[in-house]
Amino acid sequence: MTEPIPTAQREPTPRRSFVWILPLLALALSLTLLSQGWRGNGPTARIQAVDGHGIREGDSLRHLGIVVGAVERVRLAATLDHVELTVRFRPDAAGLAREGSRFWIVRPHLALDSISGLETIVGARYIALMPGPEGGSRRDEFVALASPPLEEVLEPGGVEILLFAPRRLGLRAGAPVEYREVRVGTVLAVGLASDASGVESRVYIQPRYAELVREGTRFWEAGGFEFDLGLTSGVHVGLESLQAMLVGAVRFATPPSAGALARTGQRFQLAERPQKEWLEWLPSVPVGAAQLTTGAVAPLVVRARLAWREGRVLKRKKERQGWLVRTDDGVLGPLDLLTVPEDALGGEAQLELEGTSLELLGLAPAVDLGHGLGRRALEVSPSEAGNSRAVRPPLDSRRALEPEDLLLLRDPGSDPMAIGAPRLASTEDEGVFELLESPGVDENWHGAVALARSDGRLVGVLRVEPKRTILAPLP
Repeated sequence: MTEPIPTAQREPTPRRSFVWILPLLALALSLTLLSQGWRGNGPTARIQAVDGHGIREGDSLRHLGIVVGAVERVRLAATLDHVELTVRFRPDAAGLAREGSRFWIVRPHLALDSISGLETIVGARYIALMPGPEGGSRRDEFVALASPPLEEVLEPGGVEILLFAPRRLGLRAGAPVEYREVRVGTVLAVGLASDASGVESRVYIQPRYAELVREGTRFWEAGGFEFDLGLTSGVHVGLESLQAMLVGAVRFATPPSAGALARTGQRFQLAERPQKEWLEWLPSVPVGAAQLTTGAVAPLVVRARLAWREGRVLKRKKERQGWLVRTDDGVLGPLDLLTVPEDALGGEAQLELEGTSLELLGLAPAVDLGHGLGRRALEVSPSEAGNSRAVRPPLDSRRALEPEDLLLLRDPGSDPMAIGAPRLASTEDEGVFELLESPGVDENWHGAVALARSDGRLVGVLRVEPKRTILAPLP
């Protein structure tokens, strides 16, 4: 019996369903949105203000010019005598809501001494803040200031001093502090001294002008109206600016030899009017945030003394002093410090350099570099000099093609002297300049080096002559 041939049975393949994935995706999306929403909500704080000045919900909260939060709610207080604002901080700015932080509403403000908030004329008002000291405890209630604090304009690196006077002299907070009628600071506060013996004014000087305030600086009150009647001079009427009449003004002057820099908290007397000699002072003080550009290396300048004897019958000692620049193979500077004078007895002269006395007779002569400068190969080891010094990079020099702002350096332990471009006059020799109106430059600056304020490079060496001072370039 023949068995039937088996036949294949066709069965449908079951379809895979992805419907169950949709709930998982929805759940993941919901969790993501919730997480982002949770992370996007920073802390809130309530601010009381006497006047809302048109602030609205949604207006920004700013610090250092960037948005750090927003106004969520604006309403009148229950007592109807002030406004309550609720602000929410961004999570990354949550630390700004701390003890000591101050808030104020920025709006157009026109005063005699300043104009601020102009961007809010066409744009929205906003709330600005100044954070309290770092490490302050968390706080969520504040009282807004009626106007921006004066400390808002303070920059790091400035100096705060105290001016003492027997009376107020018309000064108020916000009064300008001027040097040669250029504003360089602000009066922050005026009040009685702790023992009521006089009036103290707290003054802030901007960082780039802090170098101007020294131990010998003199201050006086410069506001108001002055009337003077003299038999020979006639009638003199002095009228300061309208701002100075209303809030007062402080001016100061610094002598050429003014001493060390003023320290924060240092006290000065405030005079009612300046003495005549104060107005004639012409100091050379480097003004700026930095005296040299970043990375600039000042040359190593050392004190030098050349001594010799002259005369056949009546022998007398002569000497000449100045400064020389140390190099890797010797020194360079004014040629008259490196050569034996023609009238030296026996052609002998001693050069005292870094505590070592060198007899120039018999040594290799100095190389004339032109313009009264020279270079001499001298071997002075640190052990002989008694002063070990670090090795410095080669001199980075260039020529000044036209007058430019300079710094004069001599003794490394003393302050540099600033020379502005207007105080340099070109001569017939290219690259050689003559200093004009430089009362602080005398024979003690002979051989000092001049560095460019723009790039810190060496542009010349000072030669102090009997009737003029020359800035001679290096070759």
